[in-house]
Amino acid sequence: MRQPQDNSSLSWLKSGWDAYMDMLPRLLPFLLALEVFKIPSLWLIHHFHTYTWSLIYSLLILTPVSLGLNLVYIKLHRRQSAGVRDFLRGFFIYPRSLAVSLSLGLLTLGGLIAFIVPGIILYLTYCLSEYALADKNTGIKESFALSARLTAASRGQLASVILLIVSIEILAPEIAGISGGFKNSDLKFDFKSWTMIGHALKDLVFLPWLNMSMAAAYNRLLRTLPRDDNS
Repeated sequence: MRQPQDNSSLSWLKSGWDAYMDMLPRLLPFLLALEVFKIPSLWLIHHFHTYTWSLIYSLLILTPVSLGLNLVYIKLHRRQSAGVRDFLRGFFIYPRSLAVSLSLGLLTLGGLIAFIVPGIILYLTYCLSEYALADKNTGIKESFALSARLTAASRGQLASVILLIVSIEILAPEIAGISGGFKNSDLKFDFKSWTMIGHALKDLVFLPWLNMSMAAAYNRLLRTLPRDDNS
């Protein structure tokens, strides 16, 4: 018989922190690799003074990298080994990786444009679709369906963790700042001590911890499904 799981947001945050601390030596190379993958996106803005090419790069390259990093978080939270193949998982299932991520973004954006609340609900319903794809190798529809089952009774708890992620993204200082409009962008760097420390804490501590907490949520919610759905 399955043991009851504590699926409160606080339990996910604690489990995520414990996994982050335990697995940091294994996680750190992937975090640094992610920063390397981000560099061309900044260079494209600096060189062309527009977001266009950076957005294309982000969709085609950073999207599958992010999906692979989700698999790394999932496996490390389970105290399993994670390797380069896991990190690059999104490229091995490239069409589905792009389709799921783009569909999630468009669904959320459409809901936000129509009314703010539906957009939030849509995102909270399907926010684990990329985790399902990376972990279970599900199809596009199956990824969204599995996410909906996982999040059905836990949207409020997930909202707390996601709100923390959004808050860190907004409030933490950035070394590379972008000013101007979409077609007239300018890249400026801030190497002040506080900016560099804050950026490092964001990318190497707070966001990895919170992303590990999302992996904790996924892993624990997965255990609540009937065994046939958890194969």
